[in-house]
Amino acid sequence: MADAAAKAKTEAQTEAEAVAAEAAAQAAEEEAKAPVEPARGPDSWAVEGGTLSIACQELQEVPEGLGERFGASATVLDLSFNNIAKLEHLEGLGKVETLVADNNALAGAQPGLAALADSLRVLSVNNNAIDDLDAFLDSLVPLKQLRILSMLKNPACPS
Repeated sequence: MADAAAKAKTEAQTEAEAVAAEAAAQAAEEEAKAPVEPARGPDSWAVEGGTLSIACQELQEVPEGLGERFGASATVLDLSFNNIAKLEHLEGLGKVETLVADNNALAGAQPGLAALADSLRVLSVNNNAIDDLDAFLDSLVPLKQLRILSMLKNPACPS
């Protein structure tokens, strides 16, 4: 009888080990299928469907050379959720029709927008630090194609 109990115990241990091994194999398989977090930084930036998104990159300024790298194909530029104070270095992005720069540190005049004078139709600068409405609007005068401006949650336009 002791042999039968020992045999049953050994079989139960073997079965438990097999179940644990199968669970570990399944977990490893699921982990391999899990999406890899995209690389951050300039080498990972690309235009997809006309959109160049460099949002959430902790940028302090618009990177230089975007026009050289992406000007031929970018029609939408998303700079959201960074810490950009001035919209500069936009030269060569003459096909950009939509610029989204929400949730940054934009304040005052933005003369760098003049680089998009012939193409920009939509500008979104929601939730920034724009407090001088006149200075900011003066920056928009060169934007001949601008049709839509959104600047909610700025000190100059709080609602």
